[in-house]
Amino acid sequence: MPRGVVKKLRVIEYYFSRRGFGGLYGTLGLDGPWDVKRILGTVPVREDGSAFFKIPANTPVSLQPLDAQGQALQLMRSWLVGMPGEAVSCAGCHEPQDEVSNSRRTLAALGPPADIEPWHGPARGFSFEREVQPVLDKYCVICHDGGQTAPPNLKGGRPLTDWSSQLAGRWDGGGRFTHAYFELQRFVRRPGIEGDRRMFTPLEFHFSATELGQLLRTGHHGVALDPEGWERLAAWADLNAPFYGTWGEIPQFSQEPNGAARLAAVNRRAAELRRKYVPTGPQPDYEIIPKTPAPARQAHSHCASVGKVIVIRALRESQWQKAMASCQETRTAGWSGWFSS
Repeated sequence: MPRGVVKKLRVIEYYFSRRGFGGLYGTLGLDGPWDVKRILGTVPVREDGSAFFKIPANTPVSLQPLDAQGQALQLMRSWLVGMPGEAVSCAGCHEPQDEVSNSRRTLAALGPPADIEPWHGPARGFSFEREVQPVLDKYCVICHDGGQTAPPNLKGGRPLTDWSSQLAGRWDGGGRFTHAYFELQRFVRRPGIEGDRRMFTPLEFHFSATELGQLLRTGHHGVALDPEGWERLAAWADLNAPFYGTWGEIPQFSQEPNGAARLAAVNRRAAELRRKYVPTGPQPDYEIIPKTPAPARQAHSHCASVGKVIVIRALRESQWQKAMASCQETRTAGWSGWFSS
């Protein structure tokens, strides 16, 4: 990887499954992940490739190097834990064992450790409905709304009820997702729940290598995502395309009495053990869903300038009226190229 390509590290916390619960096929997502992944935030990477930052103690943390668009250049499928006050260093787990790392002083080491910068709100489990569906609502649903002219249907709130799988390791009670999730995940290439155990090649699962990323990068019918929308879709793919962001959101554990009671019991026991053996903390409640700032919900305009002609995509009448109004507002301020909100 050329020096300077990595701009930040995404810091992820694992919320492991409780005893008796597991991320089999169809549990947290259709093909993974095994465990809930919580984005704690990002930290900067200096020009020489070094990073120096704080992490919460007693917390399983994984790191993903990001490019300027917030897309993971490599996927780390293990984790590290720092004890209170411990300095944890990473000098290359897969470097030759008969060599030592360069002892020169890095740029990051010249200053204090960086704090983790929150990622579009407080730390939370990554949920498709909270993180990805708002992006679809903003940019995609105006066309992909269930009509015959623009499949697939990406409207949210429509539960998937007919999921089944013949794969070994499936959860027969799983698949409680939405149609929008089921349709969109088909366009995302990812390692899956049983990825190759060998270390991946950098960029092997980069968002640009997915069909979704390629469609959007080439200007899918003039759709131009804002940076936050792009980051949300890329992060979803980088985390193995999960649907649920907590174990308690899974309907069998939240709506069915036996499942809900069983999860509540193991959560109480887990909290009790953590207070006993990790008295210094932190003591997070992973099932809390914090309030986050919602992405801007301005309508996306399907307008383009070709010379001095405004071009409108073929839409049904109601959609055409919305697009036309958006184009009219844009014309008053001057225009060039594709417009998007």
